[in-house]
Amino acid sequence: MIRTRRGVAIGAVVVFAATGAVVAGGYHFGLASVWGARAASVTSLTDYAPADSDVVMYADLAALRTSPLLQPLESVASNTQQDADYTAFVRATGFDYSTDLDRLMLVARKHTAGGPSELIAVGEGRFDKEKIRSYALANGTLERRGSKEVFLIKSDTPGKTIALTFLGANRIAISDSGSLDAILSPPATNNLGAEGVPATGAADSSEGPALATRVARVAGVPFFIVWRTRNLPQNFAPAGIQSQQLSDLIRSMHWGDLTVQPMNDRLRLTLEGECETPDQAATLDGALTTLRLFAEGMLGSEGTKKNLDPQLLAFWHQLLDSTAISHNDRWASLSLDVSQDFLQYAAQHMKQAPPAAPAVHPVPRGAPPPAPAAAPTGAATPSPSTPPPAPPPPTPAPAPQK
Repeated sequence: MIRTRRGVAIGAVVVFAATGAVVAGGYHFGLASVWGARAASVTSLTDYAPADSDVVMYADLAALRTSPLLQPLESVASNTQQDADYTAFVRATGFDYSTDLDRLMLVARKHTAGGPSELIAVGEGRFDKEKIRSYALANGTLERRGSKEVFLIKSDTPGKTIALTFLGANRIAISDSGSLDAILSPPATNNLGAEGVPATGAADSSEGPALATRVARVAGVPFFIVWRTRNLPQNFAPAGIQSQQLSDLIRSMHWGDLTVQPMNDRLRLTLEGECETPDQAATLDGALTTLRLFAEGMLGSEGTKKNLDPQLLAFWHQLLDSTAISHNDRWASLSLDVSQDFLQYAAQHMKQAPPAAPAVHPVPRGAPPPAPAAAPTGAATPSPSTPPPAPPPPTPAPAPQK
């Protein structure tokens, strides 16, 4: 039951966090014609992001489902096996994220450096409130925060409790910290408008305008991530690269964002970083250009040409050829295009991917090796081409008696 509780309470959060990561690589994108009409919804949903959020992810899932661009990848995702706990949740409540969730905001925040992170998800769509409420009561407890009901459900992660509440007829919020005070604080609660949307000016600290400004920069696309670079560990090594210069460059970025913008037959991914000074942005531009040249050299090496599928190699060359690197004032940016052919190629090979190899359990030191499994009755005998087992060493002859 504990495992079920956790799967039910944060299943949507986990699923959509994974979906967001896949979207960043090119999964589920919508039609450009609907972006402008949804701009107000983007703003109202991201208004729930606490001012001290470290990461804000937004996905317009209703728009993403309408895109014909990535149907092959969508079919791959639909064939994946659903978690049993999530399946039980769908059966009990009638809620299915793949059809009922229209928009999602996912927030990660850390109160102190090195401290635990908190995940908050705010979803907008169609919910059967009474069914979800009954399910939450059957697996947790109910508390009140002003006029809001907050359901608390124990997690199988030590020290974690899931909090869930309805923000309106079509909005729901989930947190893995056991509290939703970050979005139900008095300034926001007292200024809620229609459907629980915080009124203008309800920011809870001076950090609010800074976050809102960065979100507004990218609010015209169906998927984006905005983050601030702080609380990085001292031994921070991006992508496992031990480079003090690269680490210092990344630390010089106060903010970053990733956007995915569908074009006619390709997806444009844009990565931006806001540095402390224009000089640092220019230095970051140069570092990215160097990495691009290094990647070109790797693709042109004889070893890569020999070991990589020629079609995939051509796709990687197309990707690098489409890469554009620039800087403007304190911002440095990198953009690249993922072609529809590349996406179809990826979908085809994802379907053909072999299952994971079974785990290998090493034999403890000094322990005898495991006995070979007995051949089943009727098993075929080795073919003549199979080399016979090595004979045992000869027994030494007894010494002659004197």
